[in-house]
Amino acid sequence: MELIFIGVGGTRKVTARQPRNVYTGGFRIHTEKLKFHVDPGPSALIRSKHIGINVEDTDVVILSHPHIDHYSDFFTIAVAMNGFGFKKRGLLFCHKSFIGQDNNEKIIQDYFISMFKKAFFLEENEEVIIEHKDNFSIKTTKTDHDKDLKGFGFILTIENKKIGYTSDTRYFPGLFKQFENCDVLIANITNIKKYKYNPHLSINDIENLYKECKPKKLFIYHIGEEIIAYGTKKLERFLRNKYLEDIIIPISGSKFEI
Repeated sequence: MELIFIGVGGTRKVTARQPRNVYTGGFRIHTEKLKFHVDPGPSALIRSKHIGINVEDTDVVILSHPHIDHYSDFFTIAVAMNGFGFKKRGLLFCHKSFIGQDNNEKIIQDYFISMFKKAFFLEENEEVIIEHKDNFSIKTTKTDHDKDLKGFGFILTIENKKIGYTSDTRYFPGLFKQFENCDVLIANITNIKKYKYNPHLSINDIENLYKECKPKKLFIYHIGEEIIAYGTKKLERFLRNKYLEDIIIPISGSKFEI
């Protein structure tokens, strides 16, 4: 199984500026039989092409929450992966906020939903078990990020591996407990310092992460300008010395066997 980071950045400034080797665009999980794309935000399409990935060859898209840095390239990928609108072959998983939950406007129109073989609109703490080329399950997790445009994290279980994704969230007690026994945790840790009104995780939250769960491998993802300015390799060395060797801050285009 392969984990591929199309882009690794987050925040409004990083999304707008697209720093070299950071970019945005989500990440992919490739198994023997299935190819997933998670949160295909800005640059997902062009960065995928640059690293040799054909987005037509996508089986499953997962959208964690409706902020534009997590879904803007979804629409083009949705058309491409479903035979350009002539072959319903893909699966879509997204939060109910995308279809106008709690009186919000619908973000994904019926036209795009109709292209998929099956679409699942989920809230936190739901589990879906799928048989589609290969068996897998997706269990959604709780987040605390945006009270109006809600979202979820998830645990993907496939090929006897558990892959966790926090999505965007501020810390709350028990956040990381949800990801106990994960082989891999992809954590959206945007800042170095913790800010009172910033709805994202910071490096300071890693202390809680290791108290609540001990992933075999941790990827720090969705990094912001503070982490970029500090230096990702410098920060990675510091965290490995403090916690464990299997902490990785990836760059855009990096691929990992998991």
